[in-house]
Amino acid sequence: MENILLEIKELSDLMLKKDHSHTVKLSPLVTSSKLKKLAAELKLNDSLLSFYTTANGLFISWFSDVDILCFGKLNIPKLETLRDYLTKVEKTDLKEYSAYIQKGYIPFDVDIINKFVTFIKPIKENYEIIRMSPDFNEVTLNCTLESYLNLGIKTGGLYHWQNYISEEVFSHFIKYNNDFFYYLVNTKLKPEILESFFSDSGTKTKSFPSIGGAKFKIPENHKITVYKENLGCSNIEIRRAEIAIKDKLNSNFVFYHYRRNGLEISWKSETYFANFQMLPIETIFGGVLHAQERIWDNNYFKFINADKSFEKKLSKFYPLIIEEAGDTVFSIENEKISLYIISSSFEPQKINLSFETFIEKLYSCGGISGWQNLFIDEYTEKNPLYKDILKGIEHCFPTLNLIDFLKN
Repeated sequence: MENILLEIKELSDLMLKKDHSHTVKLSPLVTSSKLKKLAAELKLNDSLLSFYTTANGLFISWFSDVDILCFGKLNIPKLETLRDYLTKVEKTDLKEYSAYIQKGYIPFDVDIINKFVTFIKPIKENYEIIRMSPDFNEVTLNCTLESYLNLGIKTGGLYHWQNYISEEVFSHFIKYNNDFFYYLVNTKLKPEILESFFSDSGTKTKSFPSIGGAKFKIPENHKITVYKENLGCSNIEIRRAEIAIKDKLNSNFVFYHYRRNGLEISWKSETYFANFQMLPIETIFGGVLHAQERIWDNNYFKFINADKSFEKKLSKFYPLIIEEAGDTVFSIENEKISLYIISSSFEPQKINLSFETFIEKLYSCGGISGWQNLFIDEYTEKNPLYKDILKGIEHCFPTLNLIDFLKN
């Protein structure tokens, strides 16, 4: 454990160099007599005792919102807090884990806000490091306490760094690996850190798509009543969404939400208008009350609170865009996103566009009401509504190449 202080200093220097907002705090050591007393009372193993001989708790928190938003956090509790967790857990913020603590699990790295906790699990004369996710799923990290601290400090606790400790650990999360961990370490921290982690060629070389980088177009000389683009989501929301759906999110979907996590637009002229809300990722998968949910659980049926008779038809979709002309929803299968428009009849009509092409066209036509109907099979060029939508796009965006726009 003697390298901890040096590693913490190197992390602090890196945070300053990168100009990341950060907090790195070592709690003052307790007296040797108090340490000896608490160690005996709490039955700390040699590795834990070695850490608390170096520091009485460690708190690291940082974030960067340059290009994309990401967070890191490492929270090793003080001995006094650890004693509360182990002796009166029901009165602490870890009361949901009381059954595990009663079995001997020792909380070591605690993020109670996002419901990720690392435990030390006693195994006869030894121990295992266990990472527990919000759904109480346990994964053994196959590392020592010292190596956990070493890697955690190196990354500043970049969210979900634990998933990349080894190939064996990574295999548990391979279906949840679109959080661009390698890219974030490479750009937000430093490339050399990646040498300490499992290298998955398919994920490590993955580059960010360009989706969502264009400016949203608003027609000239039209009244704008609402124009709100949210900042991007973070790696925390991405992983919580993947846990909710028990599948990997589409990479273009992930990166779009890294750039723009929600969009609300309203503009109008005498004849044409746009008025829609593109939902943030936490609302898409967690619903309106997502902040109160341990495990996000949402779908289009729940979101609109539809009649029970529509549950089978609507529950396989997630809400994306809410608007009067018809809501845009999507389904996910094997990372592929399929888009649909649902009007008052609740009959899903497939939009024949990929997610990235959908976003490109949404931005280029200003989200003019009804534009999605140009790409469903039920509309043809002979349909008067089809012609009216095209006329509106041509009127509002005269420089837009309609031939290219209509290509799937």
